[in-house]
Amino acid sequence: MFSLTKIATFATLTLGALSSVTAVPAVERRQGTDVVTVLDNLTSAVTPIAAQLATFSVDNATAGAITPIVNQITGLVSDAVSTLSSLPVGAVGNGNATQSLANVFTAILEPANTLITTPGIDTASIVPIFTQLGITLAALLQNVVRLVQEVLQVVVAILQGLITGLSGIVNNLGLGALSALGL
Repeated sequence: MFSLTKIATFATLTLGALSSVTAVPAVERRQGTDVVTVLDNLTSAVTPIAAQLATFSVDNATAGAITPIVNQITGLVSDAVSTLSSLPVGAVGNGNATQSLANVFTAILEPANTLITTPGIDTASIVPIFTQLGITLAALLQNVVRLVQEVLQVVVAILQGLITGLSGIVNNLGLGALSALGL
């Protein structure tokens, strides 16, 4: 039978163990760069350039006019991919990496969608221009996922260590049934 003393002891030890976990050590970052900063800077850089895509009409939406804009955006994204690929584990930064990534994609893809869906535009000649940009955006996504995944793996390793330590405490408290559940 569970006594209030055993439950209180278990809760105290659990909270103590959780509060004693130290944060993942700060990693040395190249010039203070992190994922969120890189993505936010990329959004700021591509937004005015990508906005030009939404200004095209049937009269001036030619491959010759659109290609330099798309190439400029692709170059900026490629630079961000290079920066992200050189970041160490834990360089996610303060902020929401998911939101920052969504902001990049929104800044680029909304104007591109406006261009492609404009009635009368020859999409057959324009869509292939975006192929390299799509490949580069996929590489950006891959690098962000890699960095976030590595941070999550460190967190999981820390939690596994805590759970392993708690297993002995659970057994000592006579809560063997909890231990049988996989703790």
